[in-house]
Amino acid sequence: MPSPRPHRCLVAALASVALVLAACGSDGDDDTSAADATSDTVADAQAPDDGDTSDDGADDGSDEADAPSDVDHPVVSFAAHGPGAANTSGPACAMGIDNTSLNLFRVTAPAGWERRGSTGGSGDSDVDFAVGDATVLVTMAENANQAGSLGASFGDEVGEADLDGTAVPIVEATMGESTGYAIADVVYMTGLPQQFGLESAMTIVVTSPDPGAPSLEDATGVLSSVRVERCAAIGDATVAMSADRVLAVPEFDDDPLGKSYPGGEQPPLDMANAVDVWSVEQLAYLLPFSEPVDRCVAASLKEAIPSEFPLGMAVVSAVAGDQHDALIAIADAC
Repeated sequence: MPSPRPHRCLVAALASVALVLAACGSDGDDDTSAADATSDTVADAQAPDDGDTSDDGADDGSDEADAPSDVDHPVVSFAAHGPGAANTSGPACAMGIDNTSLNLFRVTAPAGWERRGSTGGSGDSDVDFAVGDATVLVTMAENANQAGSLGASFGDEVGEADLDGTAVPIVEATMGESTGYAIADVVYMTGLPQQFGLESAMTIVVTSPDPGAPSLEDATGVLSSVRVERCAAIGDATVAMSADRVLAVPEFDDDPLGKSYPGGEQPPLDMANAVDVWSVEQLAYLLPFSEPVDRCVAASLKEAIPSEFPLGMAVVSAVAGDQHDALIAIADAC
């Protein structure tokens, strides 16, 4: 059984992180566990250990025989893509967001909150803000394992967050000496393998050690702004579905890019040659472009993959620098 799910920034950059690991750090934060976590993540995703090596496709070097034809596909809710507000933080693969943070989610702070940095690793992540003389921490747990390790306790319901039209209870929260508010156990991804608990649920906590902070109004704004970054969710789903030896084609409920899910089989697991394994329709759906540019970019990638992408999986979550520029160049040519 795979270990508790690795950090989503690493997941989102899964195929290219060996080349652009620095892009996942922000504000000079030093996450010394990142390289080890990435190495383990890629190894697990490429060849999940099911304890049975008697029929693993070794004869022909292919995982195709191991890919079930009736595998369910992940479905992601509360997804976002594209530029955020001036005080929006999001995963490194996000397009149009300057403030990167080490997690799966994007979050927008109220006016007057000064972002000071973010931290993360193989577990929960947080973004640190100065609010006047107070310190406010937005802590994000991406699944039940991470939520259980926060040491948070929850109290009475005091309001509601609006997650893209879905009302979610806001409860009082305590973490150590800090108090504040939270949304807890909000399911945002379904259709996952049994090894990954069938679904993922987020817990987002906004707390401060300083009396009077955060206000319920500010916390409601922060919690209502939480979205699942589209590019990061693809990487996350890929790791989870590798347990079933398939290359994920997650579906986005109310896709922020306005695309319709292409359907088809979840193809055999092959991250290195992902562009070849996905159909043109599937690749176009996963790419971070709207129609019809996405189909043009997909067709171009099928013909020739730029040298900036030694692993095909990276084309759907180009992190930064040369990879991002190469993908944009193809789109511009369309």
